[in-house]
Amino acid sequence: MRRLSETVIAGSFDINQNGIILGRNVAEDLGVHIGDSVTIKVINVFGKPVTKRLLVAGFSKHEGFAGFDNSAVIHIREMRKIRGIETRPSTSVIVKLYDQTQAEEVKDWIKTRFPKLTVRTLAQSGEQVVAGFRQGVEFINVVGYAGTVATALGIITVLTMMVTGKTRDIGVLRALGIQKRNILLIFILDGAIIGIIGAACGAVLGTVTALYFETNRVALFGGLALYVIFTPEMLYFPVIAGFLIAVLASIYPAWKASTYEPAEAMRYF
Repeated sequence: MRRLSETVIAGSFDINQNGIILGRNVAEDLGVHIGDSVTIKVINVFGKPVTKRLLVAGFSKHEGFAGFDNSAVIHIREMRKIRGIETRPSTSVIVKLYDQTQAEEVKDWIKTRFPKLTVRTLAQSGEQVVAGFRQGVEFINVVGYAGTVATALGIITVLTMMVTGKTRDIGVLRALGIQKRNILLIFILDGAIIGIIGAACGAVLGTVTALYFETNRVALFGGLALYVIFTPEMLYFPVIAGFLIAVLASIYPAWKASTYEPAEAMRYF
């Protein structure tokens, strides 16, 4: 577990009620330095905007999904005052962890020290949010499967048109004694070539995109930042699946081409 004070890379964590610690990205966007003053605007519990001018006491930098790079930290008493809840008791405390895998361990430790508290991990507190994300992922998967089917149909259409355009050539090959199975292999090979080119282009594009999101934290709608870890093993399944789909989609056009008899195909001359 990493303390918030350990994320301060400049200035001091010992802020008073007139101080504020800015995340690295916030400080860069505002172009401020330590000792400068900034004005914050907060909506209080009555729905009215409240502004407060504070002095920049330090900058925070915390790599990772749950960092403070896009946040600001002020004294809790000052925040309660701005929010209009000075006399109200606190009902919850959020503990941020440097290592999320220790969530259950920290939860048990807090529970033993403060048995009257209700302690929940982030996953337990955000079950509804997580369920929403899972539904979104499932929807994306359905769209991906639909795209895969559409791709297969596209390959079938392209190869079928190719067979139609190559009718005379097929007739010549059959007249020269080329067997049906060889005609079948020719068009399956066309499908395999399409699969290889498509899989290679998809692998390159996917790798570049994944590496970009891995090295550049991109926030969705200005909030949730994507946390991407790329490994080459991730490419095995989509590359192999794309190649196999192209080959399988070429079977019907290849079979259709192999059924042409020489006399029938020669009529197109």
